[in-house]
Amino acid sequence: MIDREALRKIGTFGKPVGYKGAVCLHTDCDIKPDSFVFMMMDGLPVPFRITETRPKGEDLVVGIKGISDDKAASVLSGKDAFSDTPAENHDDGIIYLSDLGGFRIFNDDNELGLISFVDDSTENVLLYVKTDSGNEIIIPAADDFIVGVDPQNKILTMDLPEGLINLND
Repeated sequence: MIDREALRKIGTFGKPVGYKGAVCLHTDCDIKPDSFVFMMMDGLPVPFRITETRPKGEDLVVGIKGISDDKAASVLSGKDAFSDTPAENHDDGIIYLSDLGGFRIFNDDNELGLISFVDDSTENVLLYVKTDSGNEIIIPAADDFIVGVDPQNKILTMDLPEGLINLND
């Protein structure tokens, strides 16, 4: 079984496109036919095979094996899509916040834990961090807090306001 911590959010499903089961996927990732995306169902990651892709503006229209009509595709609307593949370097050289899943996070020189989930479903992106003691803390991914990103070593360094981490207690 795939562990949720091994997944990174790659986008969100939009509305069905046409009547044959295709659906819009809001993503900046390059997704190929015969690859898999995962959706959380009852708290578990469930794989879905992509059968076709085509661009639609800045999004993708994808076909998914087993979904063959607009009614079935409409169930996907608003659901997050995840990948189990590591983040790739984008052509523009930018590391996106959605790529930070699996990074170790530091506040100055103090290690806080591992970023287990990046919630970018709203304008205010949140980093869910699993500490070494097994607790979970939530940190806003504000640009003003980010000091540096080391993609080679998968490290995010932040300078967080005093007391922010204690708000999670």
